[in-house]
Amino acid sequence: MAQQCALRVWTDRTGHPVVALHGLSHLVRHEENALEVLHGVRMEQLTSERRPLTEADLTSAPGPFGALCVELPLRDAGYLLPSWENLVALAGAARDRRTPVHLDGARLWESQPFYGRSHAEIAAIFDSIYVSFYKGLGGIAGAALAGPQDVIDACRQWQHRHGGTLYSLYPYAVAARLGLQRLDQFSCYAERARALAAGLAEVPGLRVHPWPPHTNAFVMYADVPASDLEEAALQLAEASGTWALGRVAEGDVPGWAATEVVVGPATLEWPVAELVELLTALVERARKLET
Repeated sequence: MAQQCALRVWTDRTGHPVVALHGLSHLVRHEENALEVLHGVRMEQLTSERRPLTEADLTSAPGPFGALCVELPLRDAGYLLPSWENLVALAGAARDRRTPVHLDGARLWESQPFYGRSHAEIAAIFDSIYVSFYKGLGGIAGAALAGPQDVIDACRQWQHRHGGTLYSLYPYAVAARLGLQRLDQFSCYAERARALAAGLAEVPGLRVHPWPPHTNAFVMYADVPASDLEEAALQLAEASGTWALGRVAEGDVPGWAATEVVVGPATLEWPVAELVELLTALVERARKLET
Protein backbone atom coordinates (compact mmCIF):
# COMPACT_ATOMS: atom_id res chain seq x y z
CA MET A 1 0.00 0.00 0.00
CA ALA A 2 2.76 2.46 0.94
CA GLN A 3 4.58 1.90 -2.32
CA GLN A 4 1.47 2.18 -4.44
CA CYS A 5 0.64 5.46 -2.71
CA ALA A 6 4.13 6.85 -3.26
CA LEU A 7 4.31 5.83 -6.91
CA ARG A 8 0.82 7.19 -7.56
CA VAL A 9 1.83 10.57 -6.10
CA TRP A 10 5.09 10.73 -8.07
CA THR A 11 3.43 9.79 -11.36
CA ASP A 12 0.63 12.33 -10.79
CA ARG A 13 3.18 15.06 -10.18
CA THR A 14 5.33 14.28 -13.18
CA GLY A 15 2.32 13.73 -15.43
CA HIS A 16 3.64 10.38 -16.68
CA PRO A 17 1.61 7.36 -15.43
CA VAL A 18 4.47 4.92 -16.03
CA VAL A 19 6.89 3.42 -13.47
CA ALA A 20 10.19 1.97 -14.64
CA LEU A 21 11.30 -1.10 -12.68
CA HIS A 22 12.81 -4.56 -12.87
CA GLY A 23 10.67 -7.36 -14.27
CA LEU A 24 11.49 -9.51 -11.22
CA SER A 25 10.52 -6.85 -8.70
CA HIS A 26 7.91 -7.46 -6.02
CA LEU A 27 5.47 -5.05 -7.63
CA VAL A 28 5.49 -7.12 -10.81
CA ARG A 29 5.65 -10.63 -9.38
CA HIS A 30 3.56 -10.57 -6.22
CA GLU A 31 0.85 -7.90 -6.30
CA GLU A 32 -1.46 -9.05 -9.10
CA ASN A 33 -0.82 -5.94 -11.19
CA ALA A 34 -2.27 -3.75 -8.43
CA LEU A 35 -0.48 -0.58 -9.50
CA GLU A 36 -2.16 -0.66 -12.91
CA VAL A 37 -5.54 -2.00 -11.81
CA LEU A 38 -5.99 0.37 -8.85
CA HIS A 39 -4.12 3.44 -10.10
CA GLY A 40 -3.88 3.19 -13.86
CA VAL A 41 -0.09 3.30 -13.64
CA ARG A 42 1.72 1.12 -16.17
CA MET A 43 4.82 -0.79 -15.11
CA GLU A 44 7.62 -0.63 -17.69
CA GLN A 45 9.95 -3.59 -17.15
CA LEU A 46 13.46 -2.42 -18.02
CA THR A 47 14.80 -5.99 -17.89
CA SER A 48 13.80 -9.40 -16.54
CA GLU A 49 17.32 -10.82 -16.40
CA ARG A 50 18.61 -12.18 -13.10
CA ARG A 51 20.77 -9.19 -12.29
CA PRO A 52 20.25 -5.77 -10.75
CA LEU A 53 19.11 -2.82 -12.82
CA THR A 54 21.84 -0.76 -14.45
CA GLU A 55 22.22 2.76 -15.71
CA ALA A 56 22.22 1.39 -19.27
CA ASP A 57 18.82 -0.27 -18.71
CA LEU A 58 17.32 3.12 -17.91
CA THR A 59 19.11 5.25 -20.48
CA SER A 60 18.27 2.83 -23.31
CA ALA A 61 14.53 2.89 -22.46
CA PRO A 62 12.51 5.50 -24.35
CA GLY A 63 10.39 6.79 -21.48
CA PRO A 64 9.31 9.23 -20.23
CA PHE A 65 8.74 7.77 -16.79
CA GLY A 66 6.85 9.12 -13.82
CA ALA A 67 9.15 7.32 -11.39
CA LEU A 68 11.89 4.71 -11.15
CA CYS A 69 11.42 1.98 -8.53
CA VAL A 70 14.51 0.12 -7.31
CA GLU A 71 14.23 -2.96 -5.09
CA LEU A 72 17.12 -3.62 -2.70
CA PRO A 73 17.88 -6.46 -2.69
CA LEU A 74 16.21 -7.98 -5.75
CA ARG A 75 14.66 -10.91 -3.92
CA ASP A 76 13.35 -12.96 -6.85
CA ALA A 77 16.76 -12.88 -8.53
CA GLY A 78 18.45 -14.37 -5.46
CA TYR A 79 18.64 -11.36 -3.11
CA LEU A 80 21.00 -9.53 -5.46
CA LEU A 81 22.39 -6.06 -4.87
CA PRO A 82 24.09 -3.70 -7.32
CA SER A 83 27.48 -2.30 -6.42
CA TRP A 84 27.45 1.09 -4.72
CA GLU A 85 28.87 2.73 -7.82
CA ASN A 86 26.20 1.19 -10.06
CA LEU A 87 23.43 2.19 -7.66
CA VAL A 88 24.59 5.81 -7.57
CA ALA A 89 24.93 5.86 -11.36
CA LEU A 90 21.42 4.47 -11.83
CA ALA A 91 19.88 7.09 -9.54
CA GLY A 92 21.92 9.81 -11.24
CA ALA A 93 20.68 8.73 -14.66
CA ALA A 94 17.10 8.95 -13.41
CA ARG A 95 17.59 12.46 -12.10
CA ASP A 96 19.17 13.49 -15.39
CA ARG A 97 15.79 12.58 -16.88
CA ARG A 98 13.95 14.38 -14.05
CA THR A 99 12.55 11.06 -12.89
CA PRO A 100 11.97 10.60 -9.12
CA VAL A 101 13.67 7.52 -7.65
CA HIS A 102 11.74 5.39 -5.16
CA LEU A 103 13.33 2.66 -3.05
CA ASP A 104 11.54 -0.60 -2.35
CA GLY A 105 13.53 -1.03 0.84
CA ALA A 106 11.51 -3.83 2.41
CA ARG A 107 14.90 -5.41 3.10
CA LEU A 108 16.97 -2.25 3.48
CA TRP A 109 18.15 -3.52 6.87
CA GLU A 110 19.50 -6.68 5.23
CA SER A 111 21.18 -4.67 2.45
CA GLN A 112 23.12 -2.22 4.61
CA PRO A 113 26.04 -4.54 5.58
CA PHE A 114 26.80 -5.17 1.88
CA TYR A 115 27.47 -1.48 1.32
CA GLY A 116 29.17 -0.78 4.63
CA ARG A 117 27.46 2.60 4.74
CA SER A 118 24.87 4.04 7.08
CA HIS A 119 21.17 3.66 6.41
CA ALA A 120 21.00 7.44 6.05
CA GLU A 121 23.71 7.47 3.38
CA ILE A 122 21.92 4.78 1.40
CA ALA A 123 18.59 6.57 1.80
CA ALA A 124 20.05 9.84 0.55
CA ILE A 125 20.26 8.39 -2.97
CA PHE A 126 16.46 8.15 -3.22
CA ASP A 127 13.55 10.60 -3.33
CA SER A 128 11.22 8.35 -1.33
CA ILE A 129 11.74 5.14 0.61
CA TYR A 130 9.55 2.28 1.82
CA VAL A 131 10.80 0.02 4.63
CA SER A 132 9.16 -3.01 6.19
CA PHE A 133 8.86 -3.68 9.91
CA TYR A 134 7.84 -7.34 9.65
CA LYS A 135 10.35 -9.05 7.35
CA GLY A 136 13.86 -9.00 8.79
CA LEU A 137 12.76 -7.14 11.91
CA GLY A 138 10.14 -9.72 12.82
CA GLY A 139 7.33 -7.27 13.57
CA ILE A 140 3.64 -8.12 13.40
CA ALA A 141 3.06 -6.16 10.19
CA GLY A 142 3.44 -2.65 8.90
CA ALA A 143 5.85 -0.36 7.13
CA ALA A 144 7.08 3.21 6.97
CA LEU A 145 7.32 5.63 4.07
CA ALA A 146 9.81 8.49 4.03
CA GLY A 147 10.21 11.35 1.60
CA PRO A 148 9.52 15.08 1.12
CA GLN A 149 6.81 16.35 3.45
CA ASP A 150 4.44 17.36 0.66
CA VAL A 151 4.77 13.93 -0.93
CA ILE A 152 4.09 12.18 2.38
CA ASP A 153 1.07 14.41 2.99
CA ALA A 154 -0.35 13.41 -0.40
CA CYS A 155 0.39 9.76 0.35
CA ARG A 156 -1.64 10.00 3.57
CA GLN A 157 -4.70 10.78 1.47
CA TRP A 158 -4.09 7.69 -0.65
CA GLN A 159 -3.49 5.63 2.49
CA HIS A 160 -6.96 6.66 3.66
CA ARG A 161 -8.46 5.83 0.26
CA HIS A 162 -6.86 2.38 0.47
CA GLY A 163 -8.45 1.79 3.87
CA GLY A 164 -5.06 1.85 5.56
CA THR A 165 -5.83 4.11 8.52
CA LEU A 166 -6.51 1.47 11.16
CA TYR A 167 -8.25 2.39 14.38
CA SER A 168 -5.30 1.30 16.52
CA LEU A 169 -1.70 0.70 15.48
CA TYR A 170 0.13 0.56 18.81
CA PRO A 171 0.79 -3.24 18.78
CA TYR A 172 2.43 -2.87 15.36
CA ALA A 173 4.43 0.15 16.52
CA VAL A 174 5.66 -1.64 19.64
CA ALA A 175 6.73 -4.69 17.63
CA ALA A 176 8.48 -2.48 15.07
CA ARG A 177 10.36 -0.62 17.78
CA LEU A 178 11.57 -3.90 19.27
CA GLY A 179 12.72 -5.04 15.85
CA LEU A 180 14.65 -1.84 15.23
CA GLN A 181 16.70 -2.57 18.34
CA ARG A 182 18.42 -5.43 16.54
CA LEU A 183 19.58 -3.59 13.44
CA ASP A 184 23.21 -4.20 14.40
CA GLN A 185 22.63 -7.96 14.10
CA PHE A 186 22.29 -8.00 10.32
CA SER A 187 26.04 -8.03 9.78
CA CYS A 188 26.18 -11.22 11.85
CA TYR A 189 23.34 -12.70 9.83
CA ALA A 190 25.16 -11.93 6.57
CA GLU A 191 28.40 -13.46 7.83
CA ARG A 192 26.56 -16.61 8.89
CA ALA A 193 24.83 -16.79 5.50
CA ARG A 194 28.18 -16.69 3.72
CA ALA A 195 29.60 -19.41 5.98
CA LEU A 196 26.51 -21.58 5.50
CA ALA A 197 26.53 -21.09 1.74
CA ALA A 198 30.20 -22.07 1.62
CA GLY A 199 29.44 -25.30 3.45
CA LEU A 200 26.47 -26.17 1.27
CA ALA A 201 28.41 -25.45 -1.92
CA GLU A 202 30.75 -28.33 -1.02
CA VAL A 203 27.89 -30.86 -0.90
CA PRO A 204 27.42 -32.89 -4.13
CA GLY A 205 24.05 -32.15 -5.72
CA LEU A 206 23.67 -28.72 -4.11
CA ARG A 207 24.28 -25.26 -5.56
CA VAL A 208 23.97 -21.81 -4.00
CA HIS A 209 23.18 -18.47 -5.62
CA PRO A 210 24.62 -15.90 -5.51
CA TRP A 211 28.14 -16.73 -4.51
CA PRO A 212 28.99 -15.26 -2.13
CA PRO A 213 25.58 -14.17 -0.81
CA HIS A 214 25.01 -10.43 -0.94
CA THR A 215 22.78 -10.39 2.15
CA ASN A 216 21.66 -12.75 4.89
CA ALA A 217 19.72 -14.80 2.32
CA PHE A 218 20.45 -16.86 -0.76
CA VAL A 219 18.90 -19.56 -2.94
CA MET A 220 19.84 -23.22 -2.50
CA TYR A 221 19.32 -25.54 -5.47
CA ALA A 222 19.11 -29.30 -4.96
CA ASP A 223 19.08 -32.09 -7.55
CA VAL A 224 15.74 -33.50 -6.36
CA PRO A 225 12.14 -32.70 -7.33
CA ALA A 226 10.60 -29.84 -5.38
CA SER A 227 7.69 -31.96 -4.19
CA ASP A 228 10.05 -34.55 -2.70
CA LEU A 229 12.17 -31.94 -0.93
CA GLU A 230 9.06 -30.33 0.50
CA GLU A 231 7.78 -33.70 1.70
CA ALA A 232 11.15 -34.47 3.30
CA ALA A 233 11.03 -31.16 5.18
CA LEU A 234 7.50 -31.92 6.36
CA GLN A 235 8.52 -35.37 7.60
CA LEU A 236 11.42 -33.88 9.53
CA ALA A 237 9.13 -31.27 11.10
CA GLU A 238 6.63 -33.91 12.17
CA ALA A 239 9.34 -36.13 13.65
CA SER A 240 11.55 -33.55 15.34
CA GLY A 241 9.62 -30.28 15.52
CA THR A 242 12.30 -28.56 13.43
CA TRP A 243 11.17 -26.70 10.32
CA ALA A 244 14.27 -26.33 8.20
CA LEU A 245 13.10 -24.96 4.85
CA GLY A 246 11.04 -22.07 3.58
CA ARG A 247 9.13 -22.03 0.32
CA VAL A 248 10.24 -24.76 -2.08
CA ALA A 249 9.76 -24.29 -5.83
CA GLU A 250 10.80 -25.99 -9.05
CA GLY A 251 14.25 -24.88 -10.12
CA ASP A 252 15.17 -23.62 -13.57
CA VAL A 253 16.61 -27.05 -14.41
CA PRO A 254 13.95 -29.80 -14.64
CA GLY A 255 14.15 -32.15 -11.68
CA TRP A 256 15.88 -29.63 -9.44
CA ALA A 257 14.32 -27.84 -6.46
CA ALA A 258 14.99 -24.29 -5.33
CA THR A 259 14.47 -22.90 -1.84
CA GLU A 260 15.41 -19.67 -0.12
CA VAL A 261 17.72 -19.89 2.88
CA VAL A 262 17.24 -16.88 5.16
CA VAL A 263 19.50 -16.42 8.17
CA GLY A 264 18.03 -14.83 11.28
CA PRO A 265 18.23 -15.10 15.07
CA ALA A 266 17.19 -18.78 15.16
CA THR A 267 19.86 -19.73 12.63
CA LEU A 268 22.59 -18.28 14.82
CA GLU A 269 21.68 -20.81 17.51
CA TRP A 270 22.91 -23.64 15.26
CA PRO A 271 26.58 -24.32 14.43
CA VAL A 272 27.20 -24.05 10.69
CA ALA A 273 28.33 -27.67 10.48
CA GLU A 274 25.06 -28.88 12.01
CA LEU A 275 23.03 -26.79 9.61
CA VAL A 276 24.91 -28.17 6.63
CA GLU A 277 24.41 -31.69 7.98
CA LEU A 278 20.69 -31.10 8.49
CA LEU A 279 20.07 -29.71 5.00
CA THR A 280 22.20 -32.45 3.45
CA ALA A 281 20.15 -35.07 5.30
CA LEU A 282 16.94 -33.46 3.97
CA VAL A 283 18.16 -33.78 0.41
CA GLU A 284 19.16 -37.41 1.02
CA ARG A 285 15.69 -38.10 2.43
CA ALA A 286 14.16 -36.49 -0.66
CA ARG A 287 16.28 -38.71 -2.92
CA LYS A 288 14.89 -41.78 -1.19
CA LEU A 289 11.36 -40.51 -1.72
CA GLU A 290 12.14 -40.07 -5.41
CA THR A 291 13.27 -43.67 -5.78
